Amino acid sequence: MKRCGLGALIAAAYQLTSDYRGAHDLAILALRPLHGSATLVHVNDMRGHAAVLALFDEVIAAV
Repeated sequence: MKRCGLGALIAAAYQLTSDYRGAHDLAILALRPLHGSATLVHVNDMRGHAAVLALFDEVIAAV
């Protein structure tokens, strides 16, 4: 199944929470330290898969 970067985060968070609203909130919160969800969607749409992975790496490294 293909998903955008934000959709993938929400799906992963749903596996942890079994609650859609909680999963959405957790996914947004996970991006917040450096970037918001709008940044992820923009990078996904404009720069592609490799750029999304680089953005994930940047957020993970900041934790």
